[in-house]
Amino acid sequence: MSKSRSLAARFPTFLVMLGAAVLAGALFWAKGRDPFERDWFTLKIPSGEKFECVRVSPRATAPPWPIVLYFHGANGTILGSGDEVRQMAEMGLAVVAVEYSQTNQGKFGEQVIALQEYLVRHAWADTNRIAWVGMSLGAQRTLALLSSGTLQDNARKRRARGRGIGVG
Repeated sequence: MSKSRSLAARFPTFLVMLGAAVLAGALFWAKGRDPFERDWFTLKIPSGEKFECVRVSPRATAPPWPIVLYFHGANGTILGSGDEVRQMAEMGLAVVAVEYSQTNQGKFGEQVIALQEYLVRHAWADTNRIAWVGMSLGAQRTLALLSSGTLQDNARKRRARGRGIGVG
């Protein structure tokens, strides 16, 4: 009887180990079949404050890709915006989702300028083809920034230094 109990005690452990191995194998298989490349990166604004971004781009087409700057809605996150980002990347675009300041318009502007500076340094980014997409608060922040003239002033400074991205 003690033999059967010890065998029964080992069986659940075996099932857990088998399940973990199957799950790990499925994850590796799925990653290999993923049609998108994801690149997480962190940028800094002049105050030293950091913010996160993720680029999702198609593996099927070669860079440079047209860019979509994506700003989620109020109380949203870039992790919660996966469906929207994926759908745009399926169209052959490099989508950069930004974890932006939801409480400070000035910081939002600094974050976008830091992102633009980042984009001009990377060959995968076609900085002559940029679209802006915002949901809810992301759209409001984007519209306010684009209408403020801040980006146009920054674009003029960059052109004077011989670095791309025109706005306006």
